[in-house]
Amino acid sequence: MKAATLRGKPVISLAEASKLGYVNDLHLDPNELRVVALRIGSNGHGAMIPFGDIQSIGDDAVTIPNNQCSRVGGTNGTYGSLPDLERLRKLKVVDENGTYLGMVGDVEVDRKSGRIVELLVKRSLLMGMFRRWTRIPARAIRSVGPELLIVKFNEPNPTT
Repeated sequence: MKAATLRGKPVISLAEASKLGYVNDLHLDPNELRVVALRIGSNGHGAMIPFGDIQSIGDDAVTIPNNQCSRVGGTNGTYGSLPDLERLRKLKVVDENGTYLGMVGDVEVDRKSGRIVELLVKRSLLMGMFRRWTRIPARAIRSVGPELLIVKFNEPNPTT
């Protein structure tokens, strides 16, 4: 699934049969290349849900066993310092030869494990009139920094 599709999904506690809020963002571990937590918000309050506590990610909602799975303090603590999807989408993607491939547009994530499967890299052409999308498998990611994401040479697969 595309990580961006998680945004706005309700988070439901199965034990309490209640909606805890909506997914605002997700936090990623750049070393392990996986989603580690979802940030949810409700009535001005934020919380984090560790990815391991998620029961299921469905087409319409994210379910968790009970409301004890959420951690108060959505932007602090263990997960708050890790990059979120917005920060990832600001990274420039460059290969080992120094060729600029584009910007991270989205990431494909495995629903069960949270592992990043591939990057969807977008590059604007002709002054932004056209976009070219390239799929880069996660195995090609060499390193992730504050401004750049480096991939191994010759891995991209253009899609359109």
